[in-house]
Amino acid sequence: MFTNEEIKATVYSLLRDRGWSANRLATESNLPQSTINSMLHGNKEYYPSVPTLSKICDALGITVSDFLRMVEDDERPELTPEEYRIIRAVQKLSWEERKHLLDFLEALNSSDVKKD
Repeated sequence: MFTNEEIKATVYSLLRDRGWSANRLATESNLPQSTINSMLHGNKEYYPSVPTLSKICDALGITVSDFLRMVEDDERPELTPEEYRIIRAVQKLSWEERKHLLDFLEALNSSDVKKD
């Protein structure tokens, strides 16, 4: 079981990496600011629900599984500057554009084109 402090520290770390505020997370995750505030600044017994955590992870561009692994291991995957640029570019896309990009990437990854 994870503590609220471990969850909070991981969220703060991910926000810092992206240069995001709690307000930006609320906007990107389509969650009320009060929900984000409760998780980050509220009661030590507050744990986000699975749907809330899923929305947060979607906004941050990671899976819930990856998030929980980060909390458990107290580490984040090391990303290259190019990977951060990609994440920042994707974050600027609308949800519809993100779906198209994901479809494109999945097609690219499953193609028979020889990869370097």
